Amino acid sequence: MMEAATWEAIEKAEKMFGGKQEAKQETLGIFDVAAYLNYYGIAFNVKNNGSRTIYQLEQCLFDSSHGKDGAVMQSPEGQLGYKCFHDGCQGKGWSQARAKISGNDNLKQFMPGGKQERKDLEEELNLVIVTAGEVDKMIKKFEDPLIDGLLEIGDSLLVSGEGGLGKSLVTLSVGLSVASGKRVFDKFEVTKPQPVLLIQSENSLKATKMRLNALLESLKGRVDFRDYKAGMDNIFMVMSNDDIRVSGDVLNPKFAKVVRDSIEATKAEFLILDPLISYHRQQENDNTGMREALDELTRIVGPKVSVMVSHHHGKGDHTGANQSRGATAITDWARGIITLNRQRHESKNLIKCKHTKAGNFEKAQDFLLEVDGPAVVPVEPDIICPPSRVVEILTEMGGIAESKNSLVKSLCEAADVSRRTALDAINKADDFGFVKVEQRGSAYVYTCLCQ
Repeated sequence: MMEAATWEAIEKAEKMFGGKQEAKQETLGIFDVAAYLNYYGIAFNVKNNGSRTIYQLEQCLFDSSHGKDGAVMQSPEGQLGYKCFHDGCQGKGWSQARAKISGNDNLKQFMPGGKQERKDLEEELNLVIVTAGEVDKMIKKFEDPLIDGLLEIGDSLLVSGEGGLGKSLVTLSVGLSVASGKRVFDKFEVTKPQPVLLIQSENSLKATKMRLNALLESLKGRVDFRDYKAGMDNIFMVMSNDDIRVSGDVLNPKFAKVVRDSIEATKAEFLILDPLISYHRQQENDNTGMREALDELTRIVGPKVSVMVSHHHGKGDHTGANQSRGATAITDWARGIITLNRQRHESKNLIKCKHTKAGNFEKAQDFLLEVDGPAVVPVEPDIICPPSRVVEILTEMGGIAESKNSLVKSLCEAADVSRRTALDAINKADDFGFVKVEQRGSAYVYTCLCQ
């Protein structure tokens, strides 16, 4: 049986998820918990914990043997909860507590002032008007990108791929690189280690442990392995009832507060949401609804936190950034997009990564990842088109290619690679002495020397 948590532990947990007070309002209609408990003869003591008020009960509502470990909690916005840290009370919340105390009684008398209209509750914005000239003259020191060439501070990155391809493995690898201050996929520089907050809804605690272990195992041979090992303690995850899978709606104030308070508690500079669909309740093809949800996400994290979200490809023969499922508002919102697609290979499970939207950077060259168990590792392009592949194609062409273009075209079609990758493979085959190159007029003729 689980032992009861001390109130010091409860207060520590409250600081994690309730320490930051949101915009203070001249609120009406906040439930008067003290009057309610007094009216129904429930003895309690009041404890203020940061922005929340805790009404510690003299005894648990559901089991008197639990002693003083039951409490009603109220946020500044009036949201109510009930907690008792015993196994027998798991799943008991405010609804069950209210039913136990007052049944179906009308509680209007404990709601002074009635309910405010939504427009009266909206936060007053602190806005000023400036000219473009004033902006140009502003002297500000801007921080380095979170991930150079990929993601600025306060910007958003969308990682899109088909189901089962390995998007979660990719986002986890990116998160560890940022947490460790190491290059992402040995390609994109990270200036220094940054705290990372990962909120995901698809992988169990067991699966997450396996993936983290596999990711570390793939890095063991590196001289900087200790940096990655230390980075593990710089990745923070949210759990609920021993489950590391958490979902919610960014337009729901309760969930928005969990995200905001988690960022503050961890000092996270990088938020990962995996996948996007688990964190909104909009119709995915609704541009207005999706933009509202994503703009709210931007407001929740603020201007100093970068966001990466994973998303699924849609159906149909779309290309580039348009492969992402749903409304164009999703791709419009993202400052950068990496699209993931399967790369054909006879024996390896490869992912082709394309920088389809760069936002504030130049587009990076395509790169490859190999799914190695429950982890992804970067691999060189010649894994799909080595010099030996050039020999194979030349042999199939009768041992000779009458022009460089004809050899490149055949190689691109057979190996499913870009023209640049094909050219690199041909040049390496030449360097290794696998082929002979002769100029005949304006054309270069390639002859296989390995037949």
